[in-house]
Amino acid sequence: MQLGPTKILHHPHSNFLVRLRTYRSGNNLGAVYWTDGEVTEAKHLPRQSLAYRNPSDGLLFWVDEAETVATQIDQELRREPDEYDHLPFVEELREHDYFHAIESGLADDFEPEDARNRLYYLRSNCWQRGNDPIRKDQSKSLSPKQKKNVEAFLEMHTTQSTHDRLLRAELLRHVRRFDEAMSELETRFPDDSSRDFMEMIFLNILGRDDKVTRLEKPPFPVVFE
Repeated sequence: MQLGPTKILHHPHSNFLVRLRTYRSGNNLGAVYWTDGEVTEAKHLPRQSLAYRNPSDGLLFWVDEAETVATQIDQELRREPDEYDHLPFVEELREHDYFHAIESGLADDFEPEDARNRLYYLRSNCWQRGNDPIRKDQSKSLSPKQKKNVEAFLEMHTTQSTHDRLLRAELLRHVRRFDEAMSELETRFPDDSSRDFMEMIFLNILGRDDKVTRLEKPPFPVVFE
């Protein structure tokens, strides 16, 4: 993992500057993959989120709406402190932050396609954060509120692509709609690039298992551009 410059961000709705670490490179050695698309144990592949929380005022904001007013190199690489060292770093959103972002319309004030993509991001991450206690064996199932988000996220997968069909099956499984989930797997897929993911969903449906499950590799192929 190689650090990039730290960005000093200012959002027009906040009076407080905040810092954001960036990374030039990373790798997925030791990464653990899950059926909800989450990646854990990737110590050298830090999460690069699209939205964060400013700890100074609690503002939830999109990174691309914040202005970079300055950058600083890593503290270990410079001899003297600078004027931004006292600033806090952004905080990753937690599950309740994602629910608040959805309910408050954080994704609403954009062009339709952009708004949909942002809402997709919020609901996907909300689902993943809801699964975290299950990943850690701290919970056995999703709450009614979490299941409501899963149902809403399910409605965002409308095509017959391999991606949408497999995610529909996985989301249906999470809300215990096993027969509908199985029906998503019954017809031929355009390709078999995600066969391992499909087989895991199939086995979980047969076992009437509604919990997030560990995978040996990413559920969908990683495309490098």
